[in-house]
Amino acid sequence: MDGDNGRQFGIPSAGIASTDRPGAYGIIILGDRVLIVATPAGLYLPGGGIGPGEAAEAALRREVCEETGYEVVTTVALGAARQYVGSGINKIETFFLVSIAGEIVQNESDHRPLWLAVDEAIAGMAEEAQGWALRRARAIAQGLDFAPEVGPTV
Repeated sequence: MDGDNGRQFGIPSAGIASTDRPGAYGIIILGDRVLIVATPAGLYLPGGGIGPGEAAEAALRREVCEETGYEVVTTVALGAARQYVGSGINKIETFFLVSIAGEIVQNESDHRPLWLAVDEAIAGMAEEAQGWALRRARAIAQGLDFAPEVGPTV
């Protein structure tokens, strides 16, 4: 991983103290497609907040199932990044490469899981940190060195 906190993306809200919010997100690539979740706020990797006392991998498994219907089979830690969002929230996002089983199901009315071409997903991600993680996962899958200067370091 890129250290405890990874890279920082986004801009903090002026005059508002930031609150850290940990989360876990899965990158599921099959061929040239990646599983994403379309929401009214944009495109995201499947995943979400880590509850009190919950391990990152347990949160990942729960969130992926809730948002996509798929069961997480295996995980490999990819890295972490921080993303300022909204008013005073700094998400600490831990990313995992994930394999899945089952079939796609829309369990949440405002979360629509779908497979997109990796380039289309990268271009459409609502958060810079998630685009960075997806580029990193693709580079690893292709056996390429990932350019560390893509985002500023913490």
